[in-house]
Amino acid sequence: MIDVFSIILGLSGLAGVFLTTLMYINPRWRVDWYLNNPEKWEKITLDLNGFHSLWRHKKHPEFTIEETKFESKWDYSKTESWMKYPLPDPSKATTVIHIKVGGVIVYVENFISLDGGRYFVPLPRVKYHEKEKDNEYYYLPLQIKIARVIGVFYRMASIDEFVEKNEIEVRQK
Repeated sequence: MIDVFSIILGLSGLAGVFLTTLMYINPRWRVDWYLNNPEKWEKITLDLNGFHSLWRHKKHPEFTIEETKFESKWDYSKTESWMKYPLPDPSKATTVIHIKVGGVIVYVENFISLDGGRYFVPLPRVKYHEKEKDNEYYYLPLQIKIARVIGVFYRMASIDEFVEKNEIEVRQK
């Protein structure tokens, strides 16, 4: 009887070590994992006008994506060289997005509002060259995952269609 009890106690100890390890998995890895399922996130509006929002994971609400109030308006007359698909409204503004775990920022992304707010997409990364027309614009997979949760695509179905129409490459780094 004591042998069986010792085995059970030993196995429960191993289970405890396993569960403790799970609790301390790097928060960035967990965010990346949770972003694989956009339907498990919910939007919460924080002001009466609907201009300040956050998205939180339904099962793990300590994981949030927050729109900050840090916004920059862009020059309307300049056409972005990474945009191939024409949009009728030239207004543009960038917003800083914070991805937080338990209130601690683990990622920061810049999103851009296009076409009078009808599109809200990540600002592409740039690999600069001597001539601006030769610059390379691309997205990272994490940017695509975030856009699947918080993006707005007016006349497009998803970030994937936006990427395709604008011929933006998705790179690992």
